[in-house]
Amino acid sequence: QAYRLPVHKNWYRATTSHNTVLVDRVSQEGAEGQCELFVATPELSAVAAHTDAAYPGVLHRRLLVLRPRFLIVADVLTATDGKRHTFDWLYHNRGESVSSPAAVQESAPPKGQGFEYLQDVRRGNTDGPILSTVSVSGLNVNILVNGEPRTEVLVGTGVGESVLDRVPLVIVTRAGPSVRFAAVIDPTGKGEAEDVEKVEIQNHETSGYLIRVQLRSGGDELYAYDPAGAARTVAGQNTHSKLLCLRREKAQPFQIVAEAKNQAVNIQ
Repeated sequence: QAYRLPVHKNWYRATTSHNTVLVDRVSQEGAEGQCELFVATPELSAVAAHTDAAYPGVLHRRLLVLRPRFLIVADVLTATDGKRHTFDWLYHNRGESVSSPAAVQESAPPKGQGFEYLQDVRRGNTDGPILSTVSVSGLNVNILVNGEPRTEVLVGTGVGESVLDRVPLVIVTRAGPSVRFAAVIDPTGKGEAEDVEKVEIQNHETSGYLIRVQLRSGGDELYAYDPAGAARTVAGQNTHSKLLCLRREKAQPFQIVAEAKNQAVNIQ
């Protein structure tokens, strides 16, 4: 697309076209962030970072955990200005189609920067766990997001290499002075069963949070993250690491998958 066209500013350079969180439906400022954690092991790779400069008055903290079969994305956003905000969790994935049982009503796109380029829009509201599926050449990518009251879900297509190139997207919208999104990206091949049943997130006993990934095998995994590495107990395990990952098979006790401590570094 030519730089002179509106789509360049309002889509390609806009926050709406990226896999992140949009605040109040305007693009973020250019900003530095601070890396809180980086770890790579045979069992998982993880990175955590935060910024309070992308949207003045909002602290955004993101954690990514890559497991052999799926990816966890956790976003915690807190208004430091004492105001309510609208938060849109955005996910784009190449494919032929996208669907969600929580978003079946055909609709016009909502108002906001770049939203005018959305097509094939379907919307809905839910308080429960969210499942969306992108079909890719006969394969599926399941996008699971934790349930929260008064959540809006939108599926549709955005712009790819041109306005004629349509790319499936999922938008999960929540509002308030603070919100949490915990998502699992779970790709499945032909003849394979999905790995993940559900994902949940809750505050923990310190300043951190606890993510629970429920597996279809009957087991589950816990991801306890605290940016300060405060001492705490997780499923009977005492830790002061920033990230503690536990797994248990059905009816078995939890076992440690990884325990990570790391110093923060600046990123740009």
